[in-house]
Amino acid sequence: MPGYPHNLPSPPRHERVPPPPTPGVGMFSVWKNLANVTTAIGDVTIYKRSYGWPVWGCLGLIMLSAWVGASTDSRFSWSGYAWLIVNCVLTSAYALYLRSVMDKVAEHTTNKQKVGFWGGRTVA
Repeated sequence: MPGYPHNLPSPPRHERVPPPPTPGVGMFSVWKNLANVTTAIGDVTIYKRSYGWPVWGCLGLIMLSAWVGASTDSRFSWSGYAWLIVNCVLTSAYALYLRSVMDKVAEHTTNKQKVGFWGGRTVA
């Protein structure tokens, strides 16, 4: 085993755990952007929010870039992509949950306004 001290025996085979096959950093970035798509779909289905065509156009370009990137990924593995998809879905679920919590918090403020970020400053 390279880099392993020669005076120690090699670890038993069952202790060697191979690293999971993962996509490259570039592919992770591209696929992580798909969380924006799943969050927007969740916003539409759960909160009945609507978006204009420019937003859907940008989300379409994100999906296209993910598809093009995936088709040229030399390190493709089903387990790596499955992990990325689960990660995107869980990221979106967290963002949607956080939105519901923030909406509930607004009910308990003195002025009943939602807390948000606008123009570089926090507003309430």
